[in-house]
Amino acid sequence: MSSVAPERKRSRAYREAGKVFRAMVHDHCQATGDSEEDVAAELHLSASYLNNQLNGHSPVHLDLVLRAGRLFADSRAAALHARMAGGLFVPMPDCGPVEVASVRTAIREHAEAIDSVLKGAEDGRITAAEAETINRECWEAAAAILALALRCEAESKRVRDGRAATLAAAH
Repeated sequence: MSSVAPERKRSRAYREAGKVFRAMVHDHCQATGDSEEDVAAELHLSASYLNNQLNGHSPVHLDLVLRAGRLFADSRAAALHARMAGGLFVPMPDCGPVEVASVRTAIREHAEAIDSVLKGAEDGRITAAEAETINRECWEAAAAILALALRCEAESKRVRDGRAATLAAAH
């Protein structure tokens, strides 16, 4: 018997968590060839409990979604968590030692772009000056993300010992 009240089982939060969890498990099984039993073992759950979660017979708790997201390296769990809190999740690229300053710049530029859109839309219409500001802020945000992506791409071409891949191949 579930310890969750019936009205909470039907809540939007539980429905959304269930959808994301089922999609993550399905995609993980397809990508890796793991069975549901394998996934249950990885998540430290019994196979029957996981089966109940996947079939919608019991509510999927957000902590399980987040744990699966970390295990599968799937950002949908964090995006759900951020969305439920009224926020936005921007995943960090996994590309080695990226300078914190470039990440902060990208985040700041995106925040400024979103802020300019919200300010422009406050009165229900966007003036030509507001449109110009929004356009500039959006391009600056795009440039910051592109710079971060290029930095990550450059880092991904380095080998573990820190030498450039082309130099490592020469030795």
